[in-house]
Amino acid sequence: MPSIFRNASGKARFTLPIPKQFLEDIAIKHLIDRESRHGGFEYPTRAFFDAHLQPGDVFIDVGAHWGVMSLGAATRHAPDISVLAIEADPTNVTQLLCAVAHNRLTETIETIAAAAGDKPGTAPLIGNTTMGHSLYGRGLQGMMQVTRGLSVPIVTLDGLVAERPALQDRRVFIKIDVEGFEPQVIAGARKLLQSGHVAALVWENGRAFFEEPGKTAARHMVEELRDFGFSLHQLLSHELGGALLPFVPAFNVVNVICLSNQIQPYRAYNRPVGRLRAPAHRNGPVRTRVLA
Repeated sequence: MPSIFRNASGKARFTLPIPKQFLEDIAIKHLIDRESRHGGFEYPTRAFFDAHLQPGDVFIDVGAHWGVMSLGAATRHAPDISVLAIEADPTNVTQLLCAVAHNRLTETIETIAAAAGDKPGTAPLIGNTTMGHSLYGRGLQGMMQVTRGLSVPIVTLDGLVAERPALQDRRVFIKIDVEGFEPQVIAGARKLLQSGHVAALVWENGRAFFEEPGKTAARHMVEELRDFGFSLHQLLSHELGGALLPFVPAFNVVNVICLSNQIQPYRAYNRPVGRLRAPAHRNGPVRTRVLA
């Protein structure tokens, strides 16, 4: 599947291999549909990162799934963006590694086969769709939960950066989408957030934060991020984008964009108007293909 984002020559910045056996996964159906026919999967959030990433930056993708955000960041100013792609689910890690190798980005993207949290350890990973798994089943209330007898390692962002001298003292962008475990990820990144190197952080205000105890945990996380000096915003439309507005907690799923004083926001981050038309090439339209 070609990326909706293009390089200077008009070619897809990356392509995502889609094995045939995943076509019935609801999350993968959604990913293909949004990227191929409806203007791009999470286009406004990706447009935000595209607008502000610069050569030499570090992109940390917590809950990387199959790497759409990681691949996008790595190809923004290739090969001058370093990416840590953190993914806990073993099946997703396999697909992520496949995508990284397929796009010849193994020197740019390092895959961390673990979950991120507030302290090292292990925790049970509960399944749903390929995008819906979570530690302890957080964020899956009222949804199908598949207990697989699987526990995964937990690392902290502070620990990962400390282990990698080449990443230290560089400007950092962070994206977190971990189905309600975001407060723990933030707690495990306090040194990094206090360092002044984090230019922006995006996390998902998801269903896990609509009720207690997640609601209180999210409130404390928001207060802590503001204490670190970040201003919190959300887009007018999660799908269409628009101007950044002040973040107001509500019963809707939105990406919360946290800005340091290093970032001067654009007037708007918009998805292209209308349905996506497949780009043409000399042999006809580009089509999404799946791997047998």
